[in-house]
Amino acid sequence: MCITINNIEQVRRALKQLPETLNFVNIQHAIEQNEGGELGVKSNLHATVKEADQMMLSKIQRVVDHVADKVAEHYSAGMSSFCMEREGGGPLMTMTFINGM
Repeated sequence: MCITINNIEQVRRALKQLPETLNFVNIQHAIEQNEGGELGVKSNLHATVKEADQMMLSKIQRVVDHVADKVAEHYSAGMSSFCMEREGGGPLMTMTFINGM
C-alpha cells in the first residue's frame, strides 16, 4: 500500500510542476497567435492538470479505504473469536493470529 501511495504522490508532484516546466504561458501565446484570439487555452491546460491531480487523490483514497476495510475485517474476525471463547468459559485473554503470524 505504501509503495502504491508513494508512486501516485510522486506523479502528483511531477504534474504540479508541469505549468512551469512546460511554460504554459508560452504555449498559450503561441496558440493564440496561430488561432487568433483568446481560446481559454490557459484555463484548459490548468484544468487538465487539476483534474489529473483530483483523480490521483481519489485513487489514493480508494487504496486507503480498501486497506482499512481489510484491516477491519481481520479485526472483526479476531474479536468474534475472542468473544466466542470467552462466552464458552475460555480464558480471559486470548490471542488470535492472523495469516499464521
